[in-house]
Amino acid sequence: MIERPIPVYLPRACPQCGEVSSLVFTCADSVITIVTTRGRFEFNDILYACQTCSYCENGVTQQNMVLSGYWPATPQIGVTYYSNDLFELWDALCSQSPGTSTTSFLKSLENISISAGRPSQVNATSFSKSFHEWKYGENLISSHMGDDFFICPVCVNKCQSIHIDGHRKTYRFKKVMRYDELNFAAVFPSLLILLQEYRMSYQLSICTWLYPSIV
Repeated sequence: MIERPIPVYLPRACPQCGEVSSLVFTCADSVITIVTTRGRFEFNDILYACQTCSYCENGVTQQNMVLSGYWPATPQIGVTYYSNDLFELWDALCSQSPGTSTTSFLKSLENISISAGRPSQVNATSFSKSFHEWKYGENLISSHMGDDFFICPVCVNKCQSIHIDGHRKTYRFKKVMRYDELNFAAVFPSLLILLQEYRMSYQLSICTWLYPSIV
């Protein structure tokens, strides 16, 4: 175990006496587990102690940990946290290499920890659940910032093109359950690609306007 307090956010002033830059870390006996891109680490729990007054408080709170870049494994005060950069790495791998398994990824982290002589075990269920909670939180932040993932950042209001895979994987039609009942029905009718009858109607309106005598 690393005999030092876990690096977290340190308040600027003492909440009790208000003295600025008077708080210091002191180690506690309990242990906090942190999982990062460099594997698993075990740190001492921390106490905030004021050098001016008698103020002393546990520094490992959910708010402090999140502000410091660590995501809790449980909603309550726990002993395991995952770094944000670890989740960002896993999110990028899931996007660019969809076939990558969680088990293989965590096994790689465990091997890194073993090579450094540290405890290695990382709970796959806890990691997966925490990652999805973190991802949901990131989505809420993006929504509050006004990000809309259905708007192409390049085309903006004038969409130039769209890939059919955005509607449905064409090469998987025959593998979809209830294939006969679906009858090639669109998953999102007219949201991404107009239905055939709308396209024909629009085409006819253009032809009528361009060649009224012929139509």
